[in-house]
Amino acid sequence: MTAAPCQKTRMRLFLITGSLLVAALSTGVCESYDITFSRPFEKDSKFDYSSSGDRTMKMEMQMNGESVQNKSQTLSGSIKTVVTILEVDEDGLPTKQEHVVKSFSGKADDSAIEGISEGTKIMVELGEDEVTTYSVDGKPAETPLDELLDTLITVSADDSDDDAILGTDEPKAVGDEWKVDADELLESMQDSGMEIEADSVDGKATVVSKVDTPVGEALEVKAEIKVNLAKGPIPVPMDFEEAKLAVTMTGHLPIDQKAHAPKRTMNMDLSLKGTGEPQPGTKMGLSMKMTQQAEVTMTPAK
Repeated sequence: MTAAPCQKTRMRLFLITGSLLVAALSTGVCESYDITFSRPFEKDSKFDYSSSGDRTMKMEMQMNGESVQNKSQTLSGSIKTVVTILEVDEDGLPTKQEHVVKSFSGKADDSAIEGISEGTKIMVELGEDEVTTYSVDGKPAETPLDELLDTLITVSADDSDDDAILGTDEPKAVGDEWKVDADELLESMQDSGMEIEADSVDGKATVVSKVDTPVGEALEVKAEIKVNLAKGPIPVPMDFEEAKLAVTMTGHLPIDQKAHAPKRTMNMDLSLKGTGEPQPGTKMGLSMKMTQQAEVTMTPAK
């Protein structure tokens, strides 16, 4: 006879616990957030910057069946700096930065890249022609250093099309995905000399997870893009049996819209294979593969 009150208590606790669990799960599932890639910077703001990456390229060119150029190169390195935002555009995106080096290592194939040590100042500037230039202690960076720096350091205004290409006007929750804007990507690539058709773009972005970062909670967003090129970035008219570009990018986008992505990664693969006739009676064959990858972390300087 004494069991009934205990049973009622257990049932009440079960119902309360179940209700709390459902409420907690519902809260996590329903949370959605604005997706913004490009965020304005304040002039003279400083950040601790760290990057590592590599770039490989292999190319073979033939004329009338004979090899006339066979080139390959591998660049790799890492850098840590304190970066100061010196100039921004009308949208607040940096166009000029100064990096004061804390550490650097770089290689071109099997040879070390020299010229940068602790305290070296690297100026990075995006010109009116949309070309990024690099100078080291006031002197233009020479090849292959400039090519490695192009892998390790960019200015944010370079990524001004990210929201148009990868973004979405609708708030998204973890697990949501959406298609990239093929028309915007088409326009951006044509500016760089690559011709593509909108229906040759297969791309999507996904909110992978919510993560804790040094600048607060952030959304890990992943974008995957594959493109069949109608024409490679080659000045000679060619018929390509293979002309493909694949890019995968991830970024931690802080939920606080005033904070900047503390981590970004990029992986790119370009593959070209085709034949052309640069002049009557001359047949040219080209095979090229290029890969590039980089990981960047950037947090407000302490």
